[in-house]
Amino acid sequence: MSRAALIVREAVRALPATSRYVTTNGVDATIGWDAGAWKWFASAGIARTELKVQVDAFIAESHDRSRVSLNTNLPWLTIGLRYAFDPRWSVAAELLYVPLDVRRAPDFSPTDDSLTSVRAQLRYSFD
Repeated sequence: MSRAALIVREAVRALPATSRYVTTNGVDATIGWDAGAWKWFASAGIARTELKVQVDAFIAESHDRSRVSLNTNLPWLTIGLRYAFDPRWSVAAELLYVPLDVRRAPDFSPTDDSLTSVRAQLRYSFD
């Protein structure tokens, strides 16, 4: 499963709602280059995603009962850096970008509501 699909799945789990989530397929590619203890990498991919959510949440003083649906291909891009400070241990940081166009009532005009996140990792290799 692609990184973008995992992020969408986690966002859906966090919602107080009735939801249905299906990812039918996806593809991604990664390129990396070695600079001694430093390893750089970049990835790109796309995931075919179907998502339907009925929100049931109280926000401020209103009861939000929005219905959210998505049936599209979600592209994503990452760039990252890993540093090996020991033969088995390394730390990494990654920037993830998922472009999202959102249409909201009442006019349903498209709005850029892209997801950008930074992730950190501490890694131990058993081999």
